[in-house]
Amino acid sequence: MRTTRTFRHTAVSVSVAALALTTFAACGGDDDDGGGEPLTEAEFKEQADAICAENNDDMNAAGEEAFGDSTEMPEEEALKSFVEDDIVPKVEEQIDELDDIVPPEDLQEDWDALLEQAQTDLEEMKSIDNYTEYFNSGEEPFEETNALATDLGLEDCSQ
Repeated sequence: MRTTRTFRHTAVSVSVAALALTTFAACGGDDDDGGGEPLTEAEFKEQADAICAENNDDMNAAGEEAFGDSTEMPEEEALKSFVEDDIVPKVEEQIDELDDIVPPEDLQEDWDALLEQAQTDLEEMKSIDNYTEYFNSGEEPFEETNALATDLGLEDCSQ
């Protein structure tokens, strides 16, 4: 059986793109629609990973608050509440913040693909009927998004 700690790691994987957030709400641009000058590759990676790192920390804290030091998989109702009330809103916010980043032009297509995959993975997560069964299956909810983040050279966003 998966432990809560393993579940929290799985939930943290939700961070696409995974999962850091508020301090860089308008990274790379001066307006809220993702406009602005493209960042350098180093700036892009730094800002995206900062958003994901903060989100990873937020999700770990939420998991600790919700489940404490338990080593057992949470009951389905608690798990469902955690995903719907904590994980989903944090991931939605993270995707929005990551979307504000303007990557270098040569990375734009890959960045758009990552954001689109993150949204697809999030929608799939929202449609899960039984979270206990899903997480016990060993599936990773944002596996494809994380792979795209790895391909872009993002470390914290690929966890």
